[in-house]
Amino acid sequence: MVEPNPLASLDPEATVDPDVLRAKLADMECPGFEVTFDPHEADALGAFREEALSEEDAGESAIDRDWRDREVDDV
Repeated sequence: MVEPNPLASLDPEATVDPDVLRAKLADMECPGFEVTFDPHEADALGAFREEALSEEDAGESAIDRDWRDREVDDV
């Protein structure tokens, strides 16, 4: 299985050292070892990227929505 590369999308203009990030990511594999990331490192790794559904998209994906929209007398 191919592991995803978290550094693949790293901005080349970023002030974050990719070698430091690689070392920290490797350290995270050690159980019980606490690794800290500064805000720039976390941002470079995508920690603050918003990927949630919008409220409209979430509503459109509700498969059980029809029965909630009906009146009680329709049941």
